[in-house]
Parts: sequence; structure tokens; C-alpha cells
Amino acid sequence: MRLKQKYLFRGIAVAALGFTVGAAVITFREFRQDGLDCSLILALRSKNGVSAKSLLQQGANPNTVDRPCEVIPTRSLVRYYWDRWMRRPGNASHSSRLMAIQSYYRRPDDRPDPPEDRDLIGALLAHGVDVNAADDQGMSPLAYAAQCNHASTVRLLLDHGADPNVRDESDTTPLFTAGYQASIELVRRGANVNARAGEGLTPLEANLVRFGDRRKIQLLLQHGADASVQDSSGFSAGGAALLYEDGEMLRLLCEHGLRVDQRDFGGRTLLMLASGARAYNPSASIRCLLNHGAIAALRDKNGKSALDYAIDSGDKERIDLVRAACQKQAAGHGHVTGSLRNE
Repeated sequence: MRLKQKYLFRGIAVAALGFTVGAAVITFREFRQDGLDCSLILALRSKNGVSAKSLLQQGANPNTVDRPCEVIPTRSLVRYYWDRWMRRPGNASHSSRLMAIQSYYRRPDDRPDPPEDRDLIGALLAHGVDVNAADDQGMSPLAYAAQCNHASTVRLLLDHGADPNVRDESDTTPLFTAGYQASIELVRRGANVNARAGEGLTPLEANLVRFGDRRKIQLLLQHGADASVQDSSGFSAGGAALLYEDGEMLRLLCEHGLRVDQRDFGGRTLLMLASGARAYNPSASIRCLLNHGAIAALRDKNGKSALDYAIDSGDKERIDLVRAACQKQAAGHGHVTGSLRNE
């Protein structure tokens, strides 16, 4: 009996030792992996491509998430990893965290864009990074590279399966904020030039309102962007051109199919908006619209015509322009046009 107890206790001791050694090995591996992953995040934050590539070769996880890299007190180390081992939190959602590849691009608002490092992004891709992973703002690596106008990186990401029409939390695609060179790559690879974001905004209108890059606007129009699409407030790219007093851009939009007599929710046409503009002299815009077929006789929901708006402005030049158009169009179509009111 005593012999049996002796061997039983020995078996228990061996099993306990084996469990302890196994747990220690697992703990060491996790501790080492955490160190590599934290170092990779720090290297990417500091734009240190050489260190980042070295860490990837040592086994750092390219799909790790940016988290506080804290120094754990020695006395708490065993408990920390025991809790981790028991709870298995390794599959935590990325929805509220920043992925490693995005760590390279994220920066404070007052900092310039990071330099393009195609080799570093290539190394991350070679080690299995999720090319369509979204960060805490829903932005993909492609969206960041396009925003920084890193055309070569954009091409590389697209070659590895990045979705050119992936959407972020604000429902925009990479094309909305992409620089000109990056936009060329995106539209070549199937980016939707007429994608609608929140409130119906399109890449064309977004660029007119926020960036004003003429080359990108021409690119979008050449690839089929609809200049007449209106957002949820009835605003269109043509309205944006008027708002920002850009007669040359209005001409470009007209040449690419802008419907010059489209109406906003108040029934106002672009000619009415231009005729009533108070912040600047819109005579060039009025001429552009009339030359592209704008009808001066149309009236809004309140019964006002473009001539009424011109009269309200008190600007003789635009009054004469719109009145002459009313008379010319009336003579050509055999009906009376013009203002509802006397001057």
C-alpha cells in the first residue's frame, strides 16, 4: 500500500512539474511575442522601417493591434499571464483599436504626412498583414496611403487584393480623400467615381468643397463622374463651383454634362443662384450657364425667376445679362419670359 502511495505521489509531482514547465514555456513565448509586437508598433509609429522589417523577420505579428505597451511588475507577471492564458483574450476585436499597418500612417493633425516607404509596406504584406483590415475609424491601409498620395503604395496594396471601394465609418471610400496620383491608380482599378457617402456626397463634390484639386476633378470627370448628382440637401458639384466662385471649374463641369437647369429643394436653378449671389460678382458664371443652355424664364417654388434674383442683387451688369437672355430666349421660342415683378 505504501509503495502504491509512493508511486502515486511521484506521478502527481511529475505531472505538476510538467504542467509548471509547460505553463512557463507558454508564458515565455507569449511574453516574447508581446515584446516583439509592441516593438513593431513603436517602430511603425516612429517611421523606423529598418527596425520594423527586422522585427517582422524575428516573428512580430503584422496584424497586431496598437495597445498600451506597459512594463508589468515582476510580482504580477505570473498572475498577468495566468489570467491571459485562462481567458484567452487574443482574439479581441480590432474595431476599437489601431492595426499595426495603420500605425505607420496615423499622426497628430499638426504633423506632415509620413514619407512613402513601399519596402516597409511590402514587408508587412509579405508577412501576411490583412490588407483590408480596418482601424478604430474604419479606415483601411489603402485609405491611408491614398490620403497621403502614396501612389506606389496604393498600387502595391491593390495588387495584393485591397478593395478600392472599401468604406470607413463616415461611409466614404478611399477615392474621396485621395491625392491626384493615388486617384489615378484607384480609378484604373475600379474605384467607383460616383460612390455616395453620407448625405449623398460624391468624390467630385467632396473634392470641390474640401480640396479644389483641378487635376483630380478633371480625372473624375474623364472617368465618368456625374457632375449633376445632388446630395441630400439638393446641392451639386455645380453649386459647389458657384459657392467657391470658381467660374473656370463651372465651365469644366458644364462641358462634362452638368445639367444647368437642375433645381435644389427650393426649386432654384444654378442661374438663379448665380444671379442672386452677394459675395462676389458672378457675371462670368452667368454667361457660362447661359452659353450652355440655361433657361432664364424658369421660376422657383416662390415664383421668382433668375431676373428677380438679379434685380434683388442690385447689380446692373447681371440684371442686363439676365434680361437680355430672357428677351433672346423669348424671341427664339415665341413666348414671354422674365421677371414677375417690375424693376
